[in-house]
Amino acid sequence: SSLNVGRFTVDLLGRKKNMHLVEENLFNKTINWKAKNLYWYDDDGYLWKSEQNISPKLPTFFIEITKRPL
Repeated sequence: SSLNVGRFTVDLLGRKKNMHLVEENLFNKTINWKAKNLYWYDDDGYLWKSEQNISPKLPTFFIEITKRPL
């Protein structure tokens, strides 16, 4: 399930951006694993930052976009 948490000011390499935060909650009953993914995007819908979990055996992936492609 996912939830729009609200707007937050996020620091991206020293620049402050006001962005929306979406929280995605994951749960797998078979292996009793739960995790939370976070996604920050701007008013245009462009995703600038995320924290993602894809497996209980892997660390969290942290992704930050430093410059929007043209």
